[in-house]
Amino acid sequence: MSGSPFPAGHLVGFFADDVERMRLVGAFLAEGLAGDETCLVVVTAEYRVALRTELQRLGFEPESLATRYQYIELDAGTLLTQFMDGDRCDRQRFHLLLDTLMRQAAARGRPVRAHGEMVNLLAKDGLTEAALQLEELWNEFGREHRFTLLCGYSTSVVDGARGTPRFGERVRALHSHVVHGD
Repeated sequence: MSGSPFPAGHLVGFFADDVERMRLVGAFLAEGLAGDETCLVVVTAEYRVALRTELQRLGFEPESLATRYQYIELDAGTLLTQFMDGDRCDRQRFHLLLDTLMRQAAARGRPVRAHGEMVNLLAKDGLTEAALQLEELWNEFGREHRFTLLCGYSTSVVDGARGTPRFGERVRALHSHVVHGD
């Protein structure tokens, strides 16, 4: 889409607060939904409710879109348990799981747009190296599958990352674009 604030690729946004996060992620998902893309959302239950509310505010009906398999919600914590091995990502399990999910999301024959907070959850729990490893796995996965992914980090998590020198710089380097809200 010409002039889009969300170019195709592996994007990252940094959020000072929940309002900023909702505006950016809501706009990202709304752009995809308006373009008949399939939107895959991997977030916590609390965040899922907030996203539904934001999408409704923007004129979309997530429940209706879900019945048409255009809007797919998955639990971030549950997904993490399926490919984490202690404090490391299991590369093979990640690829097997995400390959299945991406094939299902792409079954409509439309582009796939995804947003998740798994990396933020890992970093928030002090597992910054695992978050970076997961970003690298997304990059590997992106070489095999076509989709646009928006990762999100709380600035307080990035600023407070202990034990991982230059965490914010390393996060930025693993993404094709840094995107900002209005």
